[in-house]
Amino acid sequence: MNLKISVVIPAFNAQTTVAEAVRSVLNQSLPAGTFECIVVDDGSSDRTGEIAEGAGAVVLRLPRNLGVCGARNAGIHRARGKWIAFTDADCVTSRRWLASILAEAESADDSVLIIAGKVLGLESQTPPARFVDLIGGLDAETYLRHKTLPWAPGGNVAYRREQLLAVGGFDQELKNYETPDLQLRLSNRFGGRIVYLPAAVVLHRHRSTWRGFWKQQRNYGMGYAQFILKHSDRWPWSTMRELSAWKRIVVLAAQACVTRGDKGLARRGLFVKLLAQRIGFVSEFFPAKCNRWLPFFAGRKTGAKTRASKTMRGSRLPLWLAVGHFILRAPRRMARTDLQLFLARVAAQPRGDGDLTRVARITRRWLRQPGFRARDTCYMRSLVLFRFANPQDRDLCLHFGVDEVASPDERLHGHAWVSLDGVAWNPPKSFAENRLREIYRFSTVNGGSSASGAEFVAAIIRNGDAVPASGSPVPA
Repeated sequence: MNLKISVVIPAFNAQTTVAEAVRSVLNQSLPAGTFECIVVDDGSSDRTGEIAEGAGAVVLRLPRNLGVCGARNAGIHRARGKWIAFTDADCVTSRRWLASILAEAESADDSVLIIAGKVLGLESQTPPARFVDLIGGLDAETYLRHKTLPWAPGGNVAYRREQLLAVGGFDQELKNYETPDLQLRLSNRFGGRIVYLPAAVVLHRHRSTWRGFWKQQRNYGMGYAQFILKHSDRWPWSTMRELSAWKRIVVLAAQACVTRGDKGLARRGLFVKLLAQRIGFVSEFFPAKCNRWLPFFAGRKTGAKTRASKTMRGSRLPLWLAVGHFILRAPRRMARTDLQLFLARVAAQPRGDGDLTRVARITRRWLRQPGFRARDTCYMRSLVLFRFANPQDRDLCLHFGVDEVASPDERLHGHAWVSLDGVAWNPPKSFAENRLREIYRFSTVNGGSSASGAEFVAAIIRNGDAVPASGSPVPA
């Protein structure tokens, strides 16, 4: 039987939901052999790929996290169907979902560019999840009413594979709003329309906490800013439009305080949603806008355009500000994930042209400021060097070690330092005295040395030097 349609599911650290998503796809009413289910394991640190494979999916494992756009693009190249349907790892598809899409696809003429289905909430018990259901937050029907650019979210949508390949797939530079960007490029290239299928139903697990919802909406705001910057010739953004958006938030805040019931929940949720999106938008849009103009003005004043551009980093902040932001946020981020994954994400961040000396000088200035002095440790200083120094194709390595102890009753003294091509840059005093034993290292070229070493180092960072040598599982 000929393969007619492929289902692509991008998944990152989705071990708790991916099996149900895969089983719902494989239990479709279509005959076996007419469709395939591909899960793209986007560099997960958990058992996502293993669980998806056990559930029956074809698993494509990526060596590192590329984001949802990169994962979808990998799935596009792996897929064999004429049409590709996308859903997410936190979704459950209805039994006739794929049959509805395929029936429309086989009868579609060239004017049909995209097929989009309906998205409903799954187990929406908490206020944030109920709010998303109340406003139809992820349903294509809501977004297709947009007067300027009707579009469909990526959780329940299908495209022709050859058209996706022709426009280069999803733009991996976008944090969010990759779907309207793709639709815009498809429309410019091929023309056509979106067909909405209410019968093609996908159930989605909405964010169950306001904290998770806030983070999601802030990321949406950042993605929207990137989208507007990319298409600024078509949708220019002005200060007046920004002020108008903030005015709406103020009005919603006043209304939310005096409204009860589902209407009150809708207004409070909308206030949280728009506020988070605006904060995300402002944090992404205006620094990027400054980055575009600063080299020009600096060039007029100094005669060297490159001077200003050298101050800008991959984080789209000046180096001195990016270092302070990292010092402020790093402890909390390390506490939320294991050390290996945290360092892998740090190593993958884009870098400017800061050298070790300059980064060290900026770090010292920050750590002298009130509120930062408690973080003035060798761990933080070395982490900042590892994050912002540009090795320029050389091997920048972050090392962790402990001093050798004379007796089990002594406290362990931990240290961190960096090296460039094997040459230690800021080693501790015990390094020269040959009393330092390396426990773990993480290289920008080769990654980490061992999981057990990473776990021990994470414990040392959390507990400082208050760990007796006798009770510590120091890796050999």
